[in-house]
Amino acid sequence: MIDAAYAQETSRHKSGKRLYQCVDLVIDNHVPKGDALLKHPQVTVPFGSASTVLGSAILQGMFAEAVQFLAEQGITPPILLSGNMEGTDEHNHRLVSQYQQRIPNLC
Repeated sequence: MIDAAYAQETSRHKSGKRLYQCVDLVIDNHVPKGDALLKHPQVTVPFGSASTVLGSAILQGMFAEAVQFLAEQGITPPILLSGNMEGTDEHNHRLVSQYQQRIPNLC
């Protein structure tokens, strides 16, 4: 369901369509219109965006669900490990090699 405040906005795309009209799934991050959470009496515009942080949290939650789903199906999910940890290079290189044809810009 699209928030009523957003429904009032017109499209800026040449097709006249809005994003929700072109996708299969809409994920509402519940950020207020304008993506600003803070106001200050001496600042004329709202500030403090939240969509990047919330979008990242939502995406990581979706990844976590996908990993659990794959694991429950007996599939080992291809998870890259943090490059900041000792001994992860071999694991990550093995995955990159395995999926190289699917991620040509990374290799």
